[in-house]
Amino acid sequence: MRPSRGDWSEVDQLSARHAFGQRFYASSVPSPLLERGAQWAGPAARRSVAVLHHPRSASVVRRELSAHLAEHADRLGVDLLADAASVATELVGNAINHARPLAGGVILVDWQTYPRGLHISVTDGGSPQSPQLRRVGPDSLTGRGLAIVASLSARWGITPSGTGRCVWAWLGQVSRVAS
Repeated sequence: MRPSRGDWSEVDQLSARHAFGQRFYASSVPSPLLERGAQWAGPAARRSVAVLHHPRSASVVRRELSAHLAEHADRLGVDLLADAASVATELVGNAINHARPLAGGVILVDWQTYPRGLHISVTDGGSPQSPQLRRVGPDSLTGRGLAIVASLSARWGITPSGTGRCVWAWLGQVSRVAS
């Protein structure tokens, strides 16, 4: 029997990546990161974690991402790292609040650094409605998550995966090849 959400420790959440890790990611990494004709450079570092479909997971992911990206601060810049932490937190929060978990009650979070930016993706079990930007009033307490993602990232999107849905964001430069 699976423990209730309150019984899962942070260590349990992070160790879930060993059980669920890469097998879900084969089809969830989206390709439309750069515009047609853009130059592409391979990833410098990649990290994947599986966390419980629980509100505390957003802070777990934020800490893991921040610690891992601290190694790349000189290349990516402190502002981009702060934006990445905010984007990851919003994407995880949206997956927890609006989507079903994957098998095992988890969501998968993946990030890759590149020479000119960072790609973050969150794969969940999907939901009846597709994520979309919403107009909200100034007094509304919710509904701003994707607006935050859109304002902090150069691109964001949704890609179906074999296990649900992947919502991703690209932070950094989008380069174009001169024609």
